[in-house]
Amino acid sequence: MTGERQGIGGMTKAEQHREQPGAVAEVSAVTAALDALYRGHVPLEMRVITRSPRLGTISGVYDDYSILADHGLQWNADGYNVYITLNGTNLTVTNRSFPRRRRTTRDSDVPSYRYLFLDLDPVREPNTSSTDEEKAEAWGTLANIRDYLARRRWPAPFVADSGNGFHLLYRVDLPVHPESVAIMRNCLTALDAKFSNPRCKVDTTTFNPARIVKLYGTVTRKGENTVDRPHRRSELKREAGNGKGIVSTQLLLDLAAETPSKAGVFAKEEGAPEGAAEEKLSWLVGWLDAHAVHHSRPHKRDDGSWILFVSCPWKARHTIDSGITETAVFAMAGGFGFDCRHDHCADKQWSDFRRVVEGKDGQFPLMEE
Repeated sequence: MTGERQGIGGMTKAEQHREQPGAVAEVSAVTAALDALYRGHVPLEMRVITRSPRLGTISGVYDDYSILADHGLQWNADGYNVYITLNGTNLTVTNRSFPRRRRTTRDSDVPSYRYLFLDLDPVREPNTSSTDEEKAEAWGTLANIRDYLARRRWPAPFVADSGNGFHLLYRVDLPVHPESVAIMRNCLTALDAKFSNPRCKVDTTTFNPARIVKLYGTVTRKGENTVDRPHRRSELKREAGNGKGIVSTQLLLDLAAETPSKAGVFAKEEGAPEGAAEEKLSWLVGWLDAHAVHHSRPHKRDDGSWILFVSCPWKARHTIDSGITETAVFAMAGGFGFDCRHDHCADKQWSDFRRVVEGKDGQFPLMEE
């Protein structure tokens, strides 16, 4: 903690928490969830966002999960939501937390992805907890996604109750790299297109390496605590076989390749062959190689088109905090396509990409491996 805060009768907050009925069991439950998620006690940042000028953001890095659990539950008992870094952190371990922290885990502090994180949240008014009926909608969406990915031979994920919705955590092992970040984002985008509905949404923003998630076993406090919309305790559900297998890179690539492209992304081009998507793909790969444009392996999409991930030639214009490249080119029977998911490139199409690569607009693209 941030030092021993004094409470009733001269007892510290920590001592008061440990005196409460069930406190030991709560610490054990949180510790067990962390042990299941992170073998070998990976360093994790615990973060508490208080919005208090005096406390600010409270943060500390832990590799002793029993201490992390104890400290997290104390802050939670004070009325705050408590989070951890999903993919760990390289920041220095302290096994205590500090107020007013300005330096918390950034994407560059995370060496690898440990999980593909699916956050399934029922649609409702902002800053409110979900009703039981709304939460049931999230469970239905979870079941559909889990069944769909199981049919694609994905291993069983961890399942967690977030308090207001549900989480699926698929174990992965990918180094943090622009291409892997794009893969993770496109996996979420593909699932969002297939399964989001007016009652429950797949959160497409949970792809960043430094993503924080609920400290499972703590109470989720959102809005007013009412009978219809109560504050509930989050929980990692322990089911035999869950979270043991790692999703292969190929399975991730296959799903990422199904991300929908922007409307009008395809265009016919002079000098490109007529015919099937495979002929277009052959020409596209040769063209990219001839211009020294690094690209991923081609992946076939459900609609018969092919997708290759590349580095965006306009990446210098991307906002600094985006920090990633989420750019692809496509080949299909009707033509070619270009799609960069950064807002700064919303107006860019295949013809723009081709002009830059071929140097016809006076620019020389930065294409990095």
